[in-house]
Amino acid sequence: MAGAVIGAIANLIHPRSDAVATAQGVADLAAGSDIWTFDHYLIAWSAALGGLGILALCRSLVEEPARSWGWIASLFTVGSVTVAYLFAAIDGTVLKEAADAGGSEAVAVAHVASGLFTALMGSLFGVVPVLIGIALLSTTQYPRWLGTVALVSGVIGLFTSSYQYLVGYEPVVSNYLFTLGSVGTTVVLFAAGWFLWKGEYAGVATAPVAGGPGITT
Repeated sequence: MAGAVIGAIANLIHPRSDAVATAQGVADLAAGSDIWTFDHYLIAWSAALGGLGILALCRSLVEEPARSWGWIASLFTVGSVTVAYLFAAIDGTVLKEAADAGGSEAVAVAHVASGLFTALMGSLFGVVPVLIGIALLSTTQYPRWLGTVALVSGVIGLFTSSYQYLVGYEPVVSNYLFTLGSVGTTVVLFAAGWFLWKGEYAGVATAPVAGGPGITT
């Protein structure tokens, strides 16, 4: 829940401009922002706390095939959080310092940061919520709407990242459509955290499974 809230705040305050269609535009945006580094600091914390929340959610699944899908989602979550940390470090500190100093180095770093952001779109906001959505739709432990929102949000993340990778930056896709998908993923993360915190799993009373927690209602 904390990861979702911090992520929402970071998303709201992140500077936006259509100029980020080019690496020079990204560098200029970073140079002109006073909250750039702090915003990416929040992104790093959001990824860390949100990643732990996703792992806890996947660990709570005891029914098959949801349990297996959750295990796969856990693996992708670890890799995706790693990408998020690399993005936060390079885009938040290295790019900011290079952009403030000016010169060709800032453009080079902006190219790397943009590539990492595309990877982040497709991993943490694409593959991971798709896998979580499939897992949640395969169990009676959680409300089905949670799985539906996760799946739809993940598909949006995969589409936007694929479009940006194959076609290039497009404001409607990269700024607005991706934001819609990321908000959906944030809602799923917060709601799942709420269910975990309150212990309100829907509709199943299961004996402990080897290697997994038992859940009672």
